[in-house]
Amino acid sequence: MSNLKYENNDFIIAQNDIFLYNQGLYEINTQNLLEPSTTENGIILNKILYKKNNVQAEKEENRYIIDAFLEIDESQIPSNIYFKSETNILERDNELTWYNVYQTQIIYQENNLQIKYDNRTNRLYINELFVENPRMLIKNSKFIYIIKDERLFEYEICTNNFKEYTILNNSRIKSMALLNNKPILLVENINTNKDYLYIEDKYESLSMNVQDIDVYQNNIILFSDRMYLWDNSSKTTKSLFPISGNKLINMSQSSVEIFGNVKFKGNSKYVGPLGLYKIDFISNNEKYFKEGDVVKVVISMQSDIPQFLVTEDYLPGNVQILENYSEKNMSQSSKFYYSWYSPWNYWYSAREIRKDKIAFFSSGYKNGQYSYYMRLLNSGEYNVLPAVSFTMYWQETYGTSESIVLDVK
Repeated sequence: MSNLKYENNDFIIAQNDIFLYNQGLYEINTQNLLEPSTTENGIILNKILYKKNNVQAEKEENRYIIDAFLEIDESQIPSNIYFKSETNILERDNELTWYNVYQTQIIYQENNLQIKYDNRTNRLYINELFVENPRMLIKNSKFIYIIKDERLFEYEICTNNFKEYTILNNSRIKSMALLNNKPILLVENINTNKDYLYIEDKYESLSMNVQDIDVYQNNIILFSDRMYLWDNSSKTTKSLFPISGNKLINMSQSSVEIFGNVKFKGNSKYVGPLGLYKIDFISNNEKYFKEGDVVKVVISMQSDIPQFLVTEDYLPGNVQILENYSEKNMSQSSKFYYSWYSPWNYWYSAREIRKDKIAFFSSGYKNGQYSYYMRLLNSGEYNVLPAVSFTMYWQETYGTSESIVLDVK
């Protein structure tokens, strides 16, 4: 036992066990030293910096300058975006794809076949047959395929034969595409949130979270945080463009035509409404940050214990936090909120901006992304400290990201 006595209400560093002599209220302060490198002890953190690129966009007769947040080492960056039409139906190569936007509409009608959706009942009708709560539909010359949660429905047009298939337990079908006129499925395990590609009666594990899939010239396209080409023989992916959507219409070395909800890799908002887009790309000749750039910081978190999490990110000395920054897209012309009130639309509980750091508080989520925006004020080389995450009541659960050297021209 130590015989140290407290004086002047100071903290005393304890080298071993201590004995408290007097009655009263004592405060015990503990400190844990975390090395400035990636440390994982129950929490995994990853921090990425995205640079804002100004992109010209056209929608009907309107012109916009929108934000495209991308990493600085991208080989290509967008230069122009053309919005062709707003629609939830895509027709191409004798194939029709429909996504449910909960709007009553006739999807297809010819001869003795009618496909329609009724928003009041949330039913998709094929003549007199119906499927409740449909997610999407694909039709070719012979079959109609519909997905609903964990089930795939197949309707043969010439025979009116209707079949139902169920996938693995605790799974749901996120999307589908047709390869050689047969459906391939994007499947998510509900318990682990891991995605799989169901192709040729096999489940292939995917290393990323995928929003949608497509088939383009007999190649499988994955839409994740960007576009990827899936090689089914080697079970690997090849990066394409730093943009995501739902279906690929056409692609060249410097442009891409996409259908769906279109979003750049580092953006939180979609470019515009669901529809058809053409995006032109140019070579990235500025693979660096420069003075005056707007930077988006994204911190991805995965924790074994989801309760009472605190994530702190210390700020370099050359930045200005843009507290009310709003990403510009085709539906918003201003980059700042000027209203005295804005709703809280974030998944985490609270955020505090301090002089030297920004802190996020969350509870009840095992994974998620925190983000904020900052402007680079001065040129130079800056060492950006790692982001740190810890639980408030479980001392041994913590994690850090990697440190970053921020070189500003």
